[in-house]
Amino acid sequence: MGFYESLCKKYSYESRVEPAGTIHPPLEEPQHLNPGGTILPNHNWGSIQGYKGRHLFQSILDVALFGSAIRVPEWKELHRLVTSTNKCNFKIFFCGHARPNFDLPDNLIYIYSDMTPAACVEIAYRHAMSSNSDYIMNITDDCTWTPGMLDSLIEEFKSHEKQSSSELVVGPSYINSRGRRPMDLHLVQNDHSTPQALVFSMMKRITAYRTGGLDKRFEGVNWDLDRYLRLHALEEDIKFKVCDDLVISESPGGTLSSRCVRSDREILDSLWSWWPCIRSEPVQYYTNDDLIFTLDYNKQ
Repeated sequence: MGFYESLCKKYSYESRVEPAGTIHPPLEEPQHLNPGGTILPNHNWGSIQGYKGRHLFQSILDVALFGSAIRVPEWKELHRLVTSTNKCNFKIFFCGHARPNFDLPDNLIYIYSDMTPAACVEIAYRHAMSSNSDYIMNITDDCTWTPGMLDSLIEEFKSHEKQSSSELVVGPSYINSRGRRPMDLHLVQNDHSTPQALVFSMMKRITAYRTGGLDKRFEGVNWDLDRYLRLHALEEDIKFKVCDDLVISESPGGTLSSRCVRSDREILDSLWSWWPCIRSEPVQYYTNDDLIFTLDYNKQ
């Protein structure tokens, strides 16, 4: 499973003197939803009403994208590409310590946090979930995409729903910064009898709720694989599909972080037997008090 290590980038988190906003205590959570998947920033609760009743399923957006802020200067080109080659309605949420020095479009939201990369992903994920989109997708800002990828992935869902009642998790193939062709994404590499674990995946929002948020023991990598394994462990009818004609390529110059690759992999291996997927310990979800961030309302 070494290809997941290539997702980890070298972060330099400096201490900041500017104040950060602390998330308020959560509202009462519906019992049928995973903890961690339902606790969201206070500023957006009003329209969701605590995720009770039909508000859980009312969508405003087609797709909400989330990730940590890595290469802020790349955001303009990323947004231009996604906007110009897709018809769907989307919003992007990036969280991290690197602030943009340019005005952001209305559907690109920056959230400041000086926390670890995984915690920043969790913060961005919660904002994405609060947007009431039909679909949720994790991304990074240091990759290049196949034009029209979001529309194509949505079409996969529409085609799937005509043929099956099962849930779907779908995503593009992946090329890391050192490779020239897509990597094998099966849970056990080169064993096609095991399911595929996507690097970047789109799923329906209700599937994301069932998966829950990140396990706070991870610092920078393998949190995504932990979430995929949780889906596999549900032992329910969930299909995973890699679209070979769609590609996300990691930009050249990416660096591995020796700080978290080994430790996060040790955590993952301690929690799971690979196949079949059996988890040895419960998920340690982030609480509201764990996460500190500042949302710049002027950039919305």
